[in-house]
Amino acid sequence: IDVPAMKVAVRDTVGAGDSFSAGIYRGIYDTVGFDRQTLAAITPETLESVLKSGVRVSAAVVQQEGAELPASFDG
Repeated sequence: IDVPAMKVAVRDTVGAGDSFSAGIYRGIYDTVGFDRQTLAAITPETLESVLKSGVRVSAAVVQQEGAELPASFDG
C-alpha cells in the first residue's frame, strides 16, 4: 500500500520518523485496537487509513522547529 507524503513547508526533520510511528500507533488504536486477532485481519483500506494517520502526524511535526506536535494539532 502506497501512501504519499503530504507537501508541506519543512522546517525541521527531527522527530519525523518517531512522529510517523506514533501516528500509526494512534491510527491502529483508533480503528482496530491492539487485539491480535483484529490486527491479523486488518483490511487494506484500514491499513491505508492507519498509514495516512502517520503521514498527518509527521507532516505536522516537520513544519515547526523541534520534535513536538503543534498546539493546534487535531489529528
